Amino acid sequence: MQIAVVPLGTWTLPLADLLTAAFAGPDVTASFEVAGVGQYTYSVTAVDHGAVALSGQNVTFTSSLTNKSVTGSYTIQPPAATGTMSWVGGEPGDSGLFLQGNAWQIDFAGKPTNRIVGSWRDKNGMIGYDTYVIDLDINADNTYRLRLSRTEQGVFEADNGKWTRTPQIGPASSGTYSFSGADLVTVVSSNSSIQWKRVS
Repeated sequence: MQIAVVPLGTWTLPLADLLTAAFAGPDVTASFEVAGVGQYTYSVTAVDHGAVALSGQNVTFTSSLTNKSVTGSYTIQPPAATGTMSWVGGEPGDSGLFLQGNAWQIDFAGKPTNRIVGSWRDKNGMIGYDTYVIDLDINADNTYRLRLSRTEQGVFEADNGKWTRTPQIGPASSGTYSFSGADLVTVVSSNSSIQWKRVS
């Protein structure tokens, strides 16, 4: 049997300051499909947007979704100093954008057009124990768009109110689940509580 679900309610993940707004807003979508043999595919995307302000070597992002502002320092390294930036998905000729704040740091690769203005990517952004692709567009009109995405495949087992998810890459995770009717299930793990609704 094929099962596809979309999330309802609030995510409660321990995200870095710069990333919380994306999961707090309405632009969070996900799907979880399980085949009869227990093979699963899990995909999630979250988007935030807002304003950017520079002051010296500091940059402030203010989310239009939450009105929360996050300030950190930034450093830009030219291609000669960063190599290929391959650890974040960079290509030859990419510059590096390094953002650092209180208890968080994110490295990006990209080709800026003016200081931090440009399209930036980190293919290995860590959120909790999971790896996300983080795309950050900083525009000349002092706005930004942040997109988080993740796709995972592996084996899913569920029985008697307990579940285990074993991805092809990375550690297994487990938790509990409970149904409200036949088509709504709440899945709880160590770092999240998510409601899923079955779709046809």
